[in-house]
Amino acid sequence: QQAPSASTLTLGAAKAAALLERQLTLAKTRAHSTALQTLGSSRFHAVADSVAVLASEVPLSGADTELKRLAADAEARLTEAVTALHDTGHAYNAEADTP
Repeated sequence: QQAPSASTLTLGAAKAAALLERQLTLAKTRAHSTALQTLGSSRFHAVADSVAVLASEVPLSGADTELKRLAADAEARLTEAVTALHDTGHAYNAEADTP
């Protein structure tokens, strides 16, 4: 058998690169769409609302309070809120949001 020529290898490499580029572009597009859908879900908004409430509860002066204890409490509440979210494996699942 004869070894492939340099031009054949170059052409094959170019085709492979183009195929990989198309696959990468498709994967990026899908990931972008999934991220946008997730950001628009009611579950994301619930977490964002919880974070906003937790941030508003932080005292402005730490002289009279233990900030570390308050921060630990806030972290525990946020962790509990995130854990309570359904892990559907999909970007958005309307059925999971219904009570």
